[in-house]
Amino acid sequence: MQNMAVSVDGQRVAVSPSSGNVVHIFDIHTGKELGRFATGYQPHENIYFAGGRKILNAAMGNVETTMDAQGQDFTKGKPFITIADANKL
Repeated sequence: MQNMAVSVDGQRVAVSPSSGNVVHIFDIHTGKELGRFATGYQPHENIYFAGGRKILNAAMGNVETTMDAQGQDFTKGKPFITIADANKL
C-alpha cells in the first residue's frame, strides 16, 4: 500500500492503495482498521487538516495510459478531491 498520512495526534494512519478507490483508517498501534471512505479512481494524496478533524484525499485518475491523445482522456478516469470527517471514521 502507498499514499499514507499520520493523524495530527499520531494515533491513526490514512492509507489509500492506488487501485482500491478507498482510504482505510488504521489504529497506528494495533493495525486495526477503524474506518474507510470512498474516493475517486487512483487515490493518491492523503492530508489531515483542520486540526486533524478532516482528511483530504486527492484521486488523480490513471495518468499512465497508452491512449494519451486528448480525445482519449475519458479512459483515464476523473480526478477527485474527497474530504472526510476524521471524527466519524
